[in-house]
This record gives sequence, C-alpha cells and structure tokens, in this order.
Amino acid sequence: MKMRVHTAVMEDMKKYVKDLDLRQYEEWRFETDPEVIDFLRNYYDEHLPVDITAWARVNKPSQNLKFGNRQKEQIVFVRDTIGPLLHTDYYEYLDEPPMVINTIKSKEVVLPIYLVSSQKYGIELVLQNNFFGWKVSVASVKPLEFDTMDLFDTKRIVPSILCQGFPKDRIYGSYDQDKMHFTVEISDQFNLYTFVYILRNYLRKVW
Repeated sequence: MKMRVHTAVMEDMKKYVKDLDLRQYEEWRFETDPEVIDFLRNYYDEHLPVDITAWARVNKPSQNLKFGNRQKEQIVFVRDTIGPLLHTDYYEYLDEPPMVINTIKSKEVVLPIYLVSSQKYGIELVLQNNFFGWKVSVASVKPLEFDTMDLFDTKRIVPSILCQGFPKDRIYGSYDQDKMHFTVEISDQFNLYTFVYILRNYLRKVW
C-alpha cells in the first residue's frame, strides 16, 4: 500500500529529496501519513538548508508543550513579515524565501536558525530566537552606515555561547568594529521588525 502525502508536502519532497521514488507515495489532499513526516523530518535535519515553509510542515511541536505555539508564531513572523522586507516584490521574495540552516532546542521545542538574504542588496541575516530575545548576524558586501536608532548596543560583542546554532563563520564582532559583518542582540519582535525596516530603507537608498 502506498503512503499518503499531502499535495504541498509532495511538492516539497520533489524539491528536496534526492532520488525520490514516487512509486512509494500517493498524493493526498488530507493529512500526510506519520511515517512520511518522520522520514522528512530526519531527512531535512541531514540535508539543510530547507525553505522555512517546507521545514515547518514536518516540524510541528507536540500540542502539550507549553511553548509549542510560539514556534509557529516565530516562523510565521520571519516568513511573512521579516523575509519580504528585503525584497521589492513578491516574485523576488519567492526566489529567495527564508531558509532554515540549522536548529536548536529551547524549552523542549525545536526552533530554526533562519537565513534571510537578498542577492540584489548583497546582504544576509542569520537569526535565532530561543525565547530569550533575538540574535542577529549581518553580512553585507558594503558597509552599512545607517542610523541604528539605539535598537542594539553598537559596541557590544555578543558572546558566541549566546549564538547557539549559528555557523561559526557567521558569528561576528560588534557593529562599531565592522559595519559589514556584525552580530547583535535585539530584544523583541517589534524591535527586530524596526531594525530590518530601517535597514531595508537604507539599502534602497544606497543601491
């Protein structure tokens, strides 16, 4: 008997799973069989990066976890609010959606390490929130001489231990040390949105 796979999950499988044998699966408009979810969860863990939507489809936390709903809120915020800010139109965004490049676990919930990037502006953001505020690493091909609006401490070097899950080569010094490569702490979603919004407006002016 073939395993049933929701249409959207099937499209993810075709995109990411190498040597996929479609004869094992049947496209289905309802829920995906649990064994397929388990397979994809493990496969993605070993074959990152994966776009944020595909990852989220197979990494839904248990409903009995106190902070489980906050995983979904965080993912939706990065995917639907932060990601589009660095793109000028929807199609450009579809070509460069937020990606999951690693994962961490906090309060028993698996959480993504996000990569939000724009080739047009020559910038990459690596983000993480373990429920204790945001850590953000910025890499730019040009110095970013923008008004930080006191959204973060421009002199602070964020300890690497606080950047859990970041690739080692994506943990930088302070903004004052290097305005092309820096890592900062940002307190909450509102301030993160403000930070990326200001950065987006600056990039549009200088490019």
